[in-house]
Amino acid sequence: MKYNLTVSSALAAVLMAPTAAMADFAFTDPGVGHYRVYFGTTAVTDALSADINYYNAFVTTAAATSPTLPTTTWRAVVSTPTVNAQDNVSCGAYCDANVPVYDVNGNLVASSTAAFFAANMIANVDVTEHGVDYGWNYIWSGSQPNTGIGAVGYEMGASSDESYLTNWGPYYTYTTFAVFALSDDIGAPVPE
Repeated sequence: MKYNLTVSSALAAVLMAPTAAMADFAFTDPGVGHYRVYFGTTAVTDALSADINYYNAFVTTAAATSPTLPTTTWRAVVSTPTVNAQDNVSCGAYCDANVPVYDVNGNLVASSTAAFFAANMIANVDVTEHGVDYGWNYIWSGSQPNTGIGAVGYEMGASSDESYLTNWGPYYTYTTFAVFALSDDIGAPVPE
């Protein structure tokens, strides 16, 4: 599998900053027993593949570059012609409705995965896997806004030569942009 690891010069300067400037991933809220973690990748990719496993491997590789992130399964928040984003990142009915989502710096993003998609929180996080604020303009999603459901004909790897960007609409699939990642539930097993 080949990934395009192009990084802008501005982002490269941020990433070369001293380690102290990077995130120290830890939660201080004693009330959080289960949680999920969300970030946008520093690396970029095109939207040519229709294989959800390609994007899941891409975000897993990104997460592995940050030693402060918890060990877990990482999934891409994208839709392909055969898998909707909300299904790809689902952690089960109970989890989707009850487990909060945080960014890598420990800031609450949404009260649950369902709220995350419904309130369009997907577009409101601009923190990389290293906890650096990036302020992306474009992020691949292949999904309709506020749903996590594929934008028919514009999913990642769809037969069209365009795919959906978060809150921007279609763009050429050969262009490289970041992808959002969401962890599985982190914590003790939850009832199903």
